[in-house]
Amino acid sequence: MCGECCRAGYDVHINKIDAQKWKKMEKNELLEHFTIRLNCISINDGTELNSEDGKTIKMIRANYSNSDQKIQELVEFIRENHLYCGKSCFRQYWKTVVPEFDYDPILVPKSYDVMIKGFDLGLEYIIKTDISGVCPFLNLNLCSIHDFKPMGCKKFPYEKDRCLRKDELFLSVCKGLKKIKQI
Repeated sequence: MCGECCRAGYDVHINKIDAQKWKKMEKNELLEHFTIRLNCISINDGTELNSEDGKTIKMIRANYSNSDQKIQELVEFIRENHLYCGKSCFRQYWKTVVPEFDYDPILVPKSYDVMIKGFDLGLEYIIKTDISGVCPFLNLNLCSIHDFKPMGCKKFPYEKDRCLRKDELFLSVCKGLKKIKQI
């Protein structure tokens, strides 16, 4: 409970179950702290097979014969259902499929229904950290939404495959992992 992981600027992914839970709990005040994860709608020509750049766009192109139309529908969905809140201070290279937002837009969903539909369309959402990389829900080294925090936070420091993270990046932040590595 040192709070270091909440200060490190990691992308904390929100999932559909989190959004459904918060909608049911009427936690609308949380919405302003979520944004589209930009690399899913990136058009940076990240065409390497293992690249996550443009993941949603690549998925649409791979699965739909009318992919240009589907991408345009996605762009319209983003325009109509997300608030543009300026540019991110962290990355300066995410050119998105939504042309008028230029590079690095912060795109906040207007409602949980928007997030839920966005997940169905292949969008990814993350917690929007402050300029220092600190989670907006960290308060005096404690999570202010601990009782209903996102699954990504609950599972930290485990990978998606349920293996404990042991790479240097995480070890440099997590005091608990440092102790485990020493054993």
